[in-house]
Amino acid sequence: MTTTPYQEGHDTPIKMIKALEDRIKDIRDQLTPRQRIVAEFFIQNPETIGFLSITNLAQKTGVSEATILRFCNTLGYKGYAQLGREVQESIQSELNSIGRFRLAYRSHRSIKNTPSAFERVLGHELDSLFKLSKTIKIEDFQRCIEWMGQAEQVIIVGCLASASLAQYFGFILAKLLPVVQVVDGEKATISTVMHGLKRDALAFLISFPRHANSTFKIGKWISRQGIKTVALTDGHTSPLVPLVDLSFSIPVGIASFVDAFAGPVTFINALITEFSERNPIVTQKALEEYENYADQMHFYTKPIVPGI
Repeated sequence: MTTTPYQEGHDTPIKMIKALEDRIKDIRDQLTPRQRIVAEFFIQNPETIGFLSITNLAQKTGVSEATILRFCNTLGYKGYAQLGREVQESIQSELNSIGRFRLAYRSHRSIKNTPSAFERVLGHELDSLFKLSKTIKIEDFQRCIEWMGQAEQVIIVGCLASASLAQYFGFILAKLLPVVQVVDGEKATISTVMHGLKRDALAFLISFPRHANSTFKIGKWISRQGIKTVALTDGHTSPLVPLVDLSFSIPVGIASFVDAFAGPVTFINALITEFSERNPIVTQKALEEYENYADQMHFYTKPIVPGI
């Protein structure tokens, strides 16, 4: 009996997994007996693809890791990691919150001696950070820094779950630049974007699965105005990529109803740090002004000192 995950409220399975099943069936006659064991496991347990490590998968199927790699090669993938990554990206984009929770729950329950949730989440976030170090092109990163220095105005767009990233990015960057505006929903666009967009502006569009339609619509309008745009998103399949002048693919880890944002926050921190270090005099002056204002407005409370 096939256990293909289905979208909640829909009659069709996840497209990527359905296409993978069809591909496996097409090449079944080309597979060795050991590879067919892997193929059958994939068809019966598609929710485990990419969640099981290749070592765990080898143990569950009773075949060698080399057999799994050859099977993935036959499917047209460079390895198990690439296959798992594509399946997870598809799951992130297509499943709603309930579907993600059920899928992640089934996948880790299928593994014996499964680590605690804390260990799993920490491990996935660390893995995302490692992948981040491999996916960012330094020349693109440096170009983005240059655009930030040239911008008369910076607009940061992020809606729904990505609104938290937009607000964080905007809060830190506003300490350094005079005009930073955060747009976290369509209602905010009239005054912030439509009537106040400067020709030398730079717009950051932030969107991770599930992608907010409002971010896409706002980004599409901004790009039509001839403004430089930069996307912080999850990969080449993101709907933002065709809209922007520069995009950064930032891994966000596991498919879950809880968003894994260690990668995006780290990237934002690195971007602002690099920008500040390139402009030390301007940065110091801006931070002094911020601290004076923060003191006058009593932004922060003093820590409790024991015995005082």
